[in-house]
Amino acid sequence: LIVRLVIEHSWCWILLLGSFGILSAFFVLYNPKLKLPDTPTFRLFVEDHPFEVYEAKYKDLFWFEKMYTSSESFKLPLRFIWGVKPEDTGNYLDPTSRGTLQLDNSFNVSSPDSQVWLFQFCKRLKQQSFYQHSLGALVPNCFIENLIAWMARKCKDSMSDIDRTPCCESTSFPYPPDIFDYCLPESIFALYETPREFFIPGVAGPKFQIVEKTNLSIVTQVKVLVVEGDSNQSFSHSYNEIEDFVNKVQDWFAEELSDAPPGMRNGFFISELNFFDLQDTLSKGTVKALIMAMGVALLVLLLVTLNILVSLYAIITVTLTILSIVGTLVLLGWKLNILESVAVSTAIGLAVDFSL
Repeated sequence: LIVRLVIEHSWCWILLLGSFGILSAFFVLYNPKLKLPDTPTFRLFVEDHPFEVYEAKYKDLFWFEKMYTSSESFKLPLRFIWGVKPEDTGNYLDPTSRGTLQLDNSFNVSSPDSQVWLFQFCKRLKQQSFYQHSLGALVPNCFIENLIAWMARKCKDSMSDIDRTPCCESTSFPYPPDIFDYCLPESIFALYETPREFFIPGVAGPKFQIVEKTNLSIVTQVKVLVVEGDSNQSFSHSYNEIEDFVNKVQDWFAEELSDAPPGMRNGFFISELNFFDLQDTLSKGTVKALIMAMGVALLVLLLVTLNILVSLYAIITVTLTILSIVGTLVLLGWKLNILESVAVSTAIGLAVDFSL
């Protein structure tokens, strides 16, 4: 009976199932679309599943969970980088290949215009709604403020009879480039002598490169600069929440760079966004991966069958099958997570087998 229904009413099946496949493509690509998780915690199953019900409903009812959450909540850092090009020169097929550092030769923080702009940038950063004011002495986070305070010291030390010229109050801000390059390493050296409870080594601050080295002296120059601060955004597995935070910071930083001096215009913003980057890649790469998979499958079918029509029929069937599966997941309210990615990958294999 099934065989007769398929053979004698083939056009009805083609129209019916083809329409469902095209409608599924509308659901997947346009509305409501395959969305990413918007829950603050990572979940594998639906909210009322026995494995998820504690994290979803009951976790906040226990005081030990509240205490742990309040003390261990991780705030995303704000890191603004200059002097390095945001380029990945490593081998994408080799996870151990990190590539080489690509320095930005246009970067120049020594010029008076760059010093003034950087000082104003640090002040404006602390006034933003996403900035979290930190308690304690975070001396390396924006070094220009500490450099100005360090340069305000007396030129003559009456106790030890030391002459600190030109790294003292005799030089006013903004400093000439040669004095800036000479005094900054001394101030950083003094910073590293700060007691440990006030200074925690990190990634923030200027990074030096040796320009000239002799037996008597070492001449350095700032090649990379990292300005860092804390944000008020806690780490979350919710893609929409982190996306709003990233867009807000990037839009503000782009506006700041628009009137920056030439030596400071090529900065970029980063944070601890590994999981967000994974989610973003899933959202943007799923359709691309589907197109690439279908292209490779079509090529293999052409080589194996040597029949263009059979290959096209099979690829259309496979594509509509995958869209139907993903469209059904979308209508059921599923989000693009680990299990959904596995389901899509499995659907491709199953659809190819049955079609052939």
